[in-house]
Amino acid sequence: MMNKLYFYCLALFVAPTFSAFGQTQPSQDENGYYLIESAEHLKWFRDQVNASEHEQVDTNGDGQINMDDDTVVRLNAKLTADIDLGGESWTPIGEYNNGEEPDEVRFGGYFDGQGHVIKGLNVQPIDGRQSYGLFGYVAWGVVKNLGIVGGTVTSKADDGQEYTGAISGMLSYGRIENCFSTATVSGTAEGSIGGLTGGMRKISSVSNSYNAGTVIDPAGMAGGITGYIGSDASVYNCYNMGKVTVARFRVMIAAKAPSAQVRKNCPPSLTAIIWKVLAPARLPRHFRLPIS
Repeated sequence: MMNKLYFYCLALFVAPTFSAFGQTQPSQDENGYYLIESAEHLKWFRDQVNASEHEQVDTNGDGQINMDDDTVVRLNAKLTADIDLGGESWTPIGEYNNGEEPDEVRFGGYFDGQGHVIKGLNVQPIDGRQSYGLFGYVAWGVVKNLGIVGGTVTSKADDGQEYTGAISGMLSYGRIENCFSTATVSGTAEGSIGGLTGGMRKISSVSNSYNAGTVIDPAGMAGGITGYIGSDASVYNCYNMGKVTVARFRVMIAAKAPSAQVRKNCPPSLTAIIWKVLAPARLPRHFRLPIS
């Protein structure tokens, strides 16, 4: 009897933890970052973010929590291995809805790819959604050191304009750093489509990153890095190597930018072979594309 009880307790101790969503819960490091090493871990993290209560944080920088501060979901994660989503339909992490609460889910944590890549991303149109990508909405959050290899992100306009990118649909007071994508990003109606992010609001930035995937928007505007960029946002040390096809505005970096000076150290066109040779050398070694 004692032996049976011992092995039962041991099984409980070593068994993996499962969430209410059915995926395996990843472990955490000493700083509380979830350590993502599989597709199931990434799905679990997404579902936790999308179902979590928002936390009001000091977003205006006055050292206090008050009515002017935004609410965000503060969960952090690191990839510890390359992830293959296998082409399964992906629901984005977070959701932008033009400021309409409580429908919005603002990811305000840190997501560090640690030089790993995500393959097999497949985002398809979802009724009622306005933001598409691995992340739907990054607000006061950071996505860094991550590559999206292959895959597709496809959107449609719903109740207005859609924002679509491989990394994020909408970026607001957030940052994308040291990232790249080779995914195909496309819109099915008027919208803002970008290789990395669909739109950039407020004081947001994309830096030290590039796109090498195809960007398509037959009825709206598209850019190699972002579709729309606000006057307070910035894109710097970035470049595009992918094909951009669009009906209205087509720019290698940003399709619609109210303030031209926000684009710093970004070549306007990278069709020359010299950029295929020299530009990748500016990024970390694990982010360099093979030169054919």
